[in-house]
Amino acid sequence: MYLRHSDFPEISPKTIARIERGEVQRPHQVTLQRISEVLGVSVSELASY
Repeated sequence: MYLRHSDFPEISPKTIARIERGEVQRPHQVTLQRISEVLGVSVSELASY
């Protein structure tokens, strides 16, 4: 599954990149919710990675 920054329209590409690089220790709950919706997983599953 390939994702692009454009798959997360409500999250800035800069924020996505910082999360990918591990620069964000604890993303905001709203950000996690939006990412989990796009990926089709629960927030708790996301948080376990």
